[in-house]
Amino acid sequence: MRWRRGFFRIWVLLSILWLIVVGVFAYQPIVDPYVRERVFFYSFTDKPGPWVKYAAKAELNRRNGIDPELQPVSFETYSDGYRMLEDGRASGDLQVVNAKSEPNFTLYVSKGTGKDEISRQLDEVLPIAKELKQRSISRSRLEAIQATLASALIPPIALLGIGWAAAWAISGFRSS
Repeated sequence: MRWRRGFFRIWVLLSILWLIVVGVFAYQPIVDPYVRERVFFYSFTDKPGPWVKYAAKAELNRRNGIDPELQPVSFETYSDGYRMLEDGRASGDLQVVNAKSEPNFTLYVSKGTGKDEISRQLDEVLPIAKELKQRSISRSRLEAIQATLASALIPPIALLGIGWAAAWAISGFRSS
C-alpha cells in the first residue's frame, strides 16, 4: 500500500510542476496574442488592375461578413491579396496611406485620390479595422486557451491512467 501512496504523491508533484511549466509558456499567447497586420483597399477605383479582381473575390472578407463590392476589402499582410496590392503600389497605380491614430493600419488607395476622399475612406475603414483586429485577437486567444488546456491536462491524466493500470496489473500477482 505504501508504494501506491508514494507513487501517487510523486504524480501529484510532477503534475503541479507540469502545470507551472505549461502556464509559463502559455502566458504570452493568452495575454497578448500575435495577430497579423491587415491592409485595406477599396475595390471600386477608376484604374482597374489585377488587385481589383482579386479584391472582389476576397474569401476572407466573405467569411467576416463584409461585401467586397460595397466596403473596403482587407487582407492579412504577406497574403496573395497583399502581394497584389504591393505590386500595384510598385507600378505606381496605388499609394499607401497610414493613419496616425492607428499604428498598425494601412490603406491602399488609387494614385491621385484627393485628400477629402482619402479622409472619408479612413473614417469609414478605421472602425472596421478595429473590429476585425478585435475579432482576430479574440480568436487567437481562444485557440491559445484551448491548446493550453489540452497540453496541461492530457499528459498528467495519461500518466495517472498508466500508473493506475500498472498498479492494478502488479496487484494481480500477489498471493491471496
